[in-house]
Amino acid sequence: MAQTSQKLTSSYLHVPHKRPCSGKTTGQLFNERANNNPDKEMYVFYADKERKTYKQMQDESQQFARGLLKLGLKKGDTLGIWGGNHYEWLLAYLASFQIGVITVHMRMDFPLSVQPKIIQKLGIKVIVLMRSPSDLCDKACQVIPELAVNSAENLNCQGTPTLRYVINAETTKCRCESLFLFLH
Repeated sequence: MAQTSQKLTSSYLHVPHKRPCSGKTTGQLFNERANNNPDKEMYVFYADKERKTYKQMQDESQQFARGLLKLGLKKGDTLGIWGGNHYEWLLAYLASFQIGVITVHMRMDFPLSVQPKIIQKLGIKVIVLMRSPSDLCDKACQVIPELAVNSAENLNCQGTPTLRYVINAETTKCRCESLFLFLH
């Protein structure tokens, strides 16, 4: 296939296929699946001893999405997810689909010195910290020194001026907003 120098004006790629593209968003597809199969198990995280049905995940992700809206996030804003794969990771990801928020997966293998640049360059407004690795809150405090002395709401960070909130899935280790508050 020859490359062209035409400017792209659309993100839709048409490839002839028997099954046409639906044109639905991932959030719409997820809600459709949850409505059609509410009691079907969506996932099992064996290590965390967690099981969720589509309906449970839909309800909890919508509740978390409402919490993000209360923080002032809106369609097109950027949410950072930092940490290992757990229930909260999937919850934040699905909630972002519900409200049209862009999700950035913050890589744990990047040096800490690079993280503030990523936060600023991508305009991340909220970061959700996962429960692992166990030293993630310490790392977050190194990247965002204001977390060590302030609460994690309405942050005013010199190195990351776009960042407003940090939400922590592990409620006992950080001064961050607790994920628990968004789910209850």
